[in-house]
Amino acid sequence: MDISLANDLELKGNQIKSCVSDHVSETFLDTMMNFIITYPLVWKNFVENVLKNSFAVSYEGRLCMIFTNYLPETINLTIIHTLDYVKRSDILESVSYIDGIYYLKFNSENEIEFFKKTGSWLELLTYYTIKHFTEHVLVSQGNIIRLGRRRIHNIKEFDVLGKCNQKYFLIECKDTLNYNEEDYNRLKKFSKKISREGVEKIFITTKYDELMYEKANNYNVTFIHYDGDYDSFKNRLKQLLLNN
Repeated sequence: MDISLANDLELKGNQIKSCVSDHVSETFLDTMMNFIITYPLVWKNFVENVLKNSFAVSYEGRLCMIFTNYLPETINLTIIHTLDYVKRSDILESVSYIDGIYYLKFNSENEIEFFKKTGSWLELLTYYTIKHFTEHVLVSQGNIIRLGRRRIHNIKEFDVLGKCNQKYFLIECKDTLNYNEEDYNRLKKFSKKISREGVEKIFITTKYDELMYEKANNYNVTFIHYDGDYDSFKNRLKQLLLNN
């Protein structure tokens, strides 16, 4: 986390325990974000049909194994396209294919979370996008924060957190339809712990739900549906964060 953002949060009585984006290499981040932005449909197919298939993917430490026997042949081109891009970029320690199984060895456990944790890629895409707006934007992803000096057990995770134009923003990311009003309530509740001066609350999802879209206004939360149109996504975030 940017030291000035960490110091600012600590002055308000909050303590930064850890931050995932501090441990993801720039090379890994640039490579995967460029792939997601350039080939949104390929990435969507890879996530939905491979990474979310518990029979087809297994993890051991920094090793990810993809079992092609559990996948339809139509997905093979998606896997080949994705892994060829990854191999050319040299962002993994090793990539091999033996008897129908792909073995991907990541450089760190933080980077394997990109594949392993549902929605992690959306968090990093959001972080990456905001990070490149302007040098005056402070932003971090995968934050574990203790709220308040005396609240020993009040440790919370925030997907994306930052500050722009002297105003904080708090973002929740979901690559699933498994969300409800409690997610909005969480943003509303914890934004008050971050700052009493007003926090921009944003909920980003790849799965559109019209009812939840309408209910977001009740919590003063901005609902953003990311459908693979990166320019639209980037411009919406710019509008929210830079024009305050």
